[in-house]
Amino acid sequence: MKKKAIGLVALCLVVVVAISAFFVIREVNYNYGKEQGYLIGYSIGHTDNLSGEKQESQTLAGGIVPFEVGSAKWKGFMMGFPEGYTDGYNSNNSVK
Repeated sequence: MKKKAIGLVALCLVVVVAISAFFVIREVNYNYGKEQGYLIGYSIGHTDNLSGEKQESQTLAGGIVPFEVGSAKWKGFMMGFPEGYTDGYNSNNSVK
């Protein structure tokens, strides 16, 4: 009886650790994608401002995203790109 209880507790612990690892890895991938999206968006926004051209950032992001559609990295990229694009585009407003 005691062995069954210990085995059940161990199994529950393994399941909790596995689920936690899944969520941690997903969060890390999301944050990586968001960071990459921001950096690429900032660069393109900055360049667009210098050339006097403004694009729809969400549409643009969909065409250049380097990650598999639906992955955590893709979701992060799609969230980070518009923010980076806007910040990059607005970074040169004092130049004009």
